[in-house]
Amino acid sequence: MAERTKLCFVIDDLERCGSTMLLHAWLGSTQLHQRQRCHVVSLGPAGDMGIELQSAGAAVHALDCSASPSSIRGGLLALLRLHSYLQQLRPECVHAVGAAASFVGPAAARLARVPQVVVTPRGAARTAPLLRLLLGGALRSADVVTAVNAAEAQRLSALLGVHSERLRVVPPAIAPHRCAQHSELPALAGQPRVVMLGRFRDGDDIDWIAQSLKLLVSQHPSLVLSAFGTGTAGRRLQHAAQRLELGAHLQVLGPSDDPAGVLLAADVFLNPHRSEHAPLALLEAMALGTPVVSVAGPGLEGFGESGVHALLVPGGNPALIADAIDRVLMDREVRESLRWNAKELVARECAAPPAVAALAEIYSEGSALEPSFAV
Repeated sequence: MAERTKLCFVIDDLERCGSTMLLHAWLGSTQLHQRQRCHVVSLGPAGDMGIELQSAGAAVHALDCSASPSSIRGGLLALLRLHSYLQQLRPECVHAVGAAASFVGPAAARLARVPQVVVTPRGAARTAPLLRLLLGGALRSADVVTAVNAAEAQRLSALLGVHSERLRVVPPAIAPHRCAQHSELPALAGQPRVVMLGRFRDGDDIDWIAQSLKLLVSQHPSLVLSAFGTGTAGRRLQHAAQRLELGAHLQVLGPSDDPAGVLLAADVFLNPHRSEHAPLALLEAMALGTPVVSVAGPGLEGFGESGVHALLVPGGNPALIADAIDRVLMDREVRESLRWNAKELVARECAAPPAVAALAEIYSEGSALEPSFAV
């Protein structure tokens, strides 16, 4: 029997669920193991997501560099390790996903003479100007650059100079198993619960959420804000809440193994980040019917409508965030409308088959790869 075609994903960090959204598109696919053998390389630790991928049939390898791949030293070390791995693996296609992977993946793939290179950048707008120039060069060396929607594709073209012929739209996707109903986090009887779920990056400014919490507690004395994730920004938020004597109303917890259970127990999901693409946790909250209040950002342009699918407000304004959350908690009609409109939107726009089909078409453009996946 002929050896199956090898497809290799290079991911910043498998512990960051947002960076692995594309992998969720075909986890559990009925076409597994037919023609392609999928390998996943994490520049950082593999974590629980690595175990999940291995159980689904992927070969997972963690470079786990001691230095951050975003630094010069860490990036060079990751490049050398990835190049050595790709030389041994000899894949037909490398797909790099994430900010650091967008630098390291194309360079290592070209040095290893990989026939096809696909890149899905993340965080391009937050990249420093000099690194953004280098990122633009890396993206221009790729065969295909993907974006979650037409608006993001236009930004990549304008910001980084990616030619429109290299850009392809791959819609976000949620694997059904990610939204299976669990019950890790029990509901708080008589106590409204607002949940934040994701990675609170070191450079993120979310301290102002403590001011929103102070305003909310004045109207909802038993309200609890539960923040699930990693990163020092969450600790800074906790310190800000303690200074305002709100420690009893804020829980800063570690990453959750049961995001569906967390979201189902929430009265409101709060996304405090102005991101370039719709965060996975936000899409999962919509899919589960948890009302969403989110900072407005380019990643939500053209996807959801404020007041219909979620309440979108400018970032850094504690009063507006508090007003939006209060509106969801107090107005049942608004709450139910957001719940059902969001579920319908995600079911229509974020189903796995369209994303799988889009990626299959991309992978078949530069080679004889069949449109099937083996994760």
